[in-house]
Amino acid sequence: TQQSPAYEREKAPIVIMNSAGSLHIVLSVAGMMDGHCVKIVETVLRGTGVRSPIKGLVDVCASRTVDMGGGGVLVRIEQSADALEVGSECRRNLAMVGYGGEIVQMYLPAGTQ
Repeated sequence: TQQSPAYEREKAPIVIMNSAGSLHIVLSVAGMMDGHCVKIVETVLRGTGVRSPIKGLVDVCASRTVDMGGGGVLVRIEQSADALEVGSECRRNLAMVGYGGEIVQMYLPAGTQ
């Protein structure tokens, strides 16, 4: 098995809590060229049925960056969800329809995970 570099184990997704107590993660998405792309990204993540195809995902809101071909997605997750797992599933689903996504993360001091 291949060992991950030490710095990979010291990163964690940034989880945001709003005033209502809802938890959110942020994804940076490449390839959103217009408003139609924003709708595609939201639909891929949210799904078309009652529940999202991604376990732990509650809702999403995407926004694109003007003239940069990218944007961000605010992903509301369940309280008990694993933020990294939800983010990884989001990345996988976006890649299946041609969008590059990255989970916004921060480095943690060694030994704090």
